[in-house]
Amino acid sequence: MRFEYKELKSLMPADSVYIAIVREPLELFISTFVYMYNVVPAFHAFPQHGKDSVELWLDQAEKYVKGKQRGSFSFFAKSGTFYDFGFDNWNESESYISNAISQIHFMFDLVLVSDHMDESLVLLSDVMNWSLNDVACMQINRRIHKSSLSSTDKARVREKVRRWNKADAALFDYFNATLWKKIESYGSRRMAQDVVKLKRINENLLDMCIDNKNGVDVSKLKNPKMRNLAYKPSGVSVTGFNIKANANNHTYCEQLIFPENVFMAKIFDLQYPKP
Repeated sequence: MRFEYKELKSLMPADSVYIAIVREPLELFISTFVYMYNVVPAFHAFPQHGKDSVELWLDQAEKYVKGKQRGSFSFFAKSGTFYDFGFDNWNESESYISNAISQIHFMFDLVLVSDHMDESLVLLSDVMNWSLNDVACMQINRRIHKSSLSSTDKARVREKVRRWNKADAALFDYFNATLWKKIESYGSRRMAQDVVKLKRINENLLDMCIDNKNGVDVSKLKNPKMRNLAYKPSGVSVTGFNIKANANNHTYCEQLIFPENVFMAKIFDLQYPKP
C-alpha cells in the first residue's frame, strides 16, 4: 500500500500507532535493482547481476528512465521509499523534500532503520509496550548472493546513488539521526543490554525451531505452501527456513518463518472468515 495519511486517519482508530522503516540508500538501491529488475524496464539497459551494472546505470540514469516513468513499477527506479510515503519521487526541490520529511515526522510515531534493526526493534517494543519476545524474529527473504563492492567502490557508488535518489537519501539521513536521538533518550547502556537480550532470544528461537540456522533457498523449502507462495524474484536466490521435525512449539515456529504472502493470507482469513 502506498501511504495516504488522510485516508488512513478516516479508517483507523484515533489511537492507532504509525510505524515505518527506511534503509541506507546504497544498500537499498542495489537490492532494488536486483529484486525488481524484471518489473522495471528502465533497469534493462544493463545485466541484472553485472559487477558494474548499478554504477553504469546511475551514470546515465536520466537517459534510461526517459519515457519509462509511467510503468506500474517505475517508482522503484528513483527514491522508491519517498514514493511509498505518498510523495512525488521525481520532485527534487529541497523545500519540497524538507516539507515532506517534516510531515512524515509528524505522522509517524516511530521510523525504524533496517541497518540498525535490533535497536529499532527494541524501540518498537518500548513504543508498543511489548516485551522483547514480542519483537523476536528471523531474517527471511534475504539475498543469498550479495554484491561484492570494495570499500573504495562502495564510497564512489554510494555518492552516485545519493545524488540520483536525493529524496531517499534525505529521508535516511533524517530518520537515522532521529533513531539515534531516540536511543540516547532510551539510554545507551539500557539499549546495549536490551540488544544483547534480543539477540539471545533470536538465537534461542533458531535453536528451537530451525533445521539449518543459515537458511536455505526458498525453492528448497519443505512446506509446499510456503515454497509455492514465497516471493521468488526472477534471477535472485533468497533465504527461507525449514522447521525442525521435533520443534517444541511447531505452530509458533511456523508463524515466525511465514513468507509475507502466506502471512498476509493468514491475516485476511482472520479478518474475513469464510462463512
